[in-house]
Amino acid sequence: MTKDKPSDFIEKKKINFSLVFSLFPSFFMNRYVIKFLNEIYFNFIKTKIDKIDIDSFFYPLDSLENWNKIYGKKGFISYQCSFPKKNSFRNIKKLLEIIRDNKIYSFISVLKSMGKSDQYISFSQKGYTLVFDFPIYSNIYNILDKMDQIVLKSKGKVYLCKDSRISKNSFLKINNEFKKKEFTKLRQTQKFYFESVQSKRLGL
Repeated sequence: MTKDKPSDFIEKKKINFSLVFSLFPSFFMNRYVIKFLNEIYFNFIKTKIDKIDIDSFFYPLDSLENWNKIYGKKGFISYQCSFPKKNSFRNIKKLLEIIRDNKIYSFISVLKSMGKSDQYISFSQKGYTLVFDFPIYSNIYNILDKMDQIVLKSKGKVYLCKDSRISKNSFLKINNEFKKKEFTKLRQTQKFYFESVQSKRLGL
């Protein structure tokens, strides 16, 4: 009996456009440019079943070093939420209508199916998850608050790893798994534990 050969993950060489990206003004990623780029991607990128390396699967944008600079000095805000499978189509449609009606556009938008997780503070649930990367529009935070309400009413969740702005009250209503006794007991009985700016903001 032979041992399995360990997997070798070879880091692919990245194309460095840092200097070029740093010259882009914040208004470059406007709705017209984003719609144009998405149109190109939709019409010219062919989908197929294939084997690809792990970096290309999990981090498709990282082949361009410092790609985030394309958004300009204001940067961007990432928003990820999930919906239970029941009535997911209707609730995802509501979310997309808010985005359309308010004329905010995401260059990166991803829809994935999810399986149920039995971990007590897991983001995963049986249904679908949506990811958006929005430029910093002047009204973006108000719109994200409205999107939070759709997620709340549908018993969805907001992904903590992508969050930088949800309010404490909204978060505790949406991600109610943090109220479960396993988590609260862990936090209450531990004399020392890690804290972050996010955990303090959300009262965890």
